[in-house]
Amino acid sequence: MGKATEYDRSELQEHFADLEDDNQAEDVSDAARVSAAEEIASLRLQVEGLRARLLEIRGQTEGIDASPTYGERHPWLRVAATAALAFVITRVFQQLRLGAAGAAAVPMITARFDRRFW
Repeated sequence: MGKATEYDRSELQEHFADLEDDNQAEDVSDAARVSAAEEIASLRLQVEGLRARLLEIRGQTEGIDASPTYGERHPWLRVAATAALAFVITRVFQQLRLGAAGAAAVPMITARFDRRFW
């Protein structure tokens, strides 16, 4: 584990100690003190369980490298394909003489293509 985890752990322990000190310093009934102590113990168990689960997940994903998508490997191809598609769609809409409605549809169609294929 790195330094950040050690720091987080010491910070968490310090926070728990502060909670216990506050619990003991306040003028509260014994039942409330026991209830708070039980709550702190429960929270500590939950934190330890979450830590164990996090370590398990880190162990499972340690050797896995996320391979880059095709669009990430060839960003120039993505730009070129999107520009070419916009050009072709614009030409088609010009031939169909759809006017303003066709001009407004070109960016929407191009964006949908870009999201779907990349």
